[in-house]
Amino acid sequence: MAGFNWTTCEIRMTASGGVYHGTTADLANIPSDADATMSFSHEYVHFLQLISSLSGLRLLGELIDLGVKGTLILSGHVEGEQIMVRHKMLPLLAAQADHAGVANPIFRPRLRYLNEQASILFSSQDYPYTGAEPAWSLVQQVVTVGTYTEQFIGIVTPRATFRPITPGMLAEGMARRIDQLLKTNEGFAHHDWANNEIEEEFYNGIFNVLSQADYENNVAPATVQRLTIVLCWLALGSIRPDWAMAVMLGRLKENRSAGGLVATIAITLRDLLMSRDVDLLKASTFNEVVEDLQHGAGNVIDRTEYLPIYAQLKNIHRAGNLVFAHPEYFADESIGWGHVREWMSMFTVPRVVADDGDVDSIDGVECTPTVTDFLREIVRVFS
Repeated sequence: MAGFNWTTCEIRMTASGGVYHGTTADLANIPSDADATMSFSHEYVHFLQLISSLSGLRLLGELIDLGVKGTLILSGHVEGEQIMVRHKMLPLLAAQADHAGVANPIFRPRLRYLNEQASILFSSQDYPYTGAEPAWSLVQQVVTVGTYTEQFIGIVTPRATFRPITPGMLAEGMARRIDQLLKTNEGFAHHDWANNEIEEEFYNGIFNVLSQADYENNVAPATVQRLTIVLCWLALGSIRPDWAMAVMLGRLKENRSAGGLVATIAITLRDLLMSRDVDLLKASTFNEVVEDLQHGAGNVIDRTEYLPIYAQLKNIHRAGNLVFAHPEYFADESIGWGHVREWMSMFTVPRVVADDGDVDSIDGVECTPTVTDFLREIVRVFS
């Protein structure tokens, strides 16, 4: 099976599980190889989500900030006046031993908190539920992992457990709907997943909520896939994804129409999240995070080293602005490989790794590994 590494911004195409063969030769056959095309497209959507969602950009910012400032401390540079002196970070990172940051007591609390936070936000974990609400209802519950505690809005599963609405759940929900539209439009005959609890509740959780009778005033069987993409995409761009999802679902339950067309509903929901009363979707907040990502810790990286990283981050910024300008952008019912390739050309392709080595390009679009290479070194030192 394939996978996207959220910490290194890297797509891995592996051979385990028998779903995908994972060779560079298979990837060279995209889009004629159905398995390779489906698997890569799903994971590439995760890259787009990481670089265009507030949760993803904050994660990137945390890692880069930790990597830059932490490496200066580990390498003997004093944080303070000297932190504004520009350094080539990759040589400084390369000089550190594997997991040197973990071994240093200065970084242990921050690393532990990041790991515990990530285990909630991006894993498929569910939790015990003792309430009486029926399956697919929205409820609130406190979730705790180690020192990280947060109250989430989530879904009551058919097994009567609590599954929080997290960035990970939204990311998989959106990517699954896109790969299913692509599968239909490209005429691929297979590439299916077992109908287990993870698939039903995590990958298809929002889709199954929207399929309930409570939402039939605004959601039709013909639009449920595309509206799932819209809701997940808008929630990922918001300040609190679970709150944003609850607000949008509440609006779609109402008897009044949110608009018949998916694009109209998308604009209605975007405007609702951006309204003064709700205030969950803010271009200013997003731009502040991107600005810090581009110019915060990056200010102490040598310009010659940072230039290619910055160039890729500019494309990342452009991808993120789509959620405000075109909330229906990824919900085109005609999605096929041509759409995915267009996204690749616009927003870059990160490092792609097959079982037999790195992939230079996908269907003629070159991979851009600059951010991945930098994050790889940070993760090596601090995890």
